[in-house]
Amino acid sequence: MDEIVAEEIAVLPGMEELASLLWVDYYERTQEYDVIVVDCAPTGESLRLLTFPEIAQWWLNKLLPVGRRIAPIAYPMVHRFTDMPLPDQQIFTTIEDLFGQLERLHSLLANSKCTTVRLVLNAEKMVIREAQRTYTYLNLYGYATDAVICNRLIPQDADGSYWEGWKSIQREHLQLIEECFSPLPIFRLPLLECEVVGAEALEQIGHLLYQEEDPTSFFFEGKPMSIDHNDNGYTVSLQLPLISKEDVSLMRSGDELIVTIGNQRRNILLPQVLTRCQVEGAKLDAGSLRIRFEEKPNSLP
Repeated sequence: MDEIVAEEIAVLPGMEELASLLWVDYYERTQEYDVIVVDCAPTGESLRLLTFPEIAQWWLNKLLPVGRRIAPIAYPMVHRFTDMPLPDQQIFTTIEDLFGQLERLHSLLANSKCTTVRLVLNAEKMVIREAQRTYTYLNLYGYATDAVICNRLIPQDADGSYWEGWKSIQREHLQLIEECFSPLPIFRLPLLECEVVGAEALEQIGHLLYQEEDPTSFFFEGKPMSIDHNDNGYTVSLQLPLISKEDVSLMRSGDELIVTIGNQRRNILLPQVLTRCQVEGAKLDAGSLRIRFEEKPNSLP
């Protein structure tokens, strides 16, 4: 087989994501840097990257012990029919070491004291919905988000009828962004006059976004929303301090959960696992609104 073709087909699915994760772990252990910034790929790729340690942990706990027990028994039987090499105990030990490294990395990424996510989006309807879903999934997997960056906004001093239509649309979408992601801080970045290339352009963006603030600081602490699994389904918890239950209105529309407090509205795009569930009730307790979702008995996995 051609060497290049052989190399390509030998790469197991998910190995690129795994390699990226291990680089983060390596840099963190070397203690050579004050901050590690990961510029993530589009949403789907990033979610696979962040969920990889948890999936690997499932394999470690469920399948690896079984494979280790069966392997010595299977060796003599398999070798009667083929000379295909089978993994020995050293291979299993190496896999355990790898999964142990992934578990440490998952603890690092899920630690809100040292790791945070910043969502970058454009003021466009479909992009906002995608960012909503991403934010919900991040909460589902326990990752903290401390800010939202709204990119490529048309400057207010841009004149001409062509820009007026865009500015009007973006004003409406900005209101939606505030409704969806409150109380997270929302940073706004205008559409620049030229393409962002080079250190000078990056410094300009840094100044426009953060002004005199330290970009490595945490702009929001805590989790305004969390999703927990229990025996009967899931519980979505929203932090709503200083609010009484008479002030809160809750409505579900398809895959959206709409929470209204006075004249303020919060739209939460539900992950797929919750769209198959029914809302069984809600309770406001100690500044936290807990919404119970129960899995339908006849729902498909």
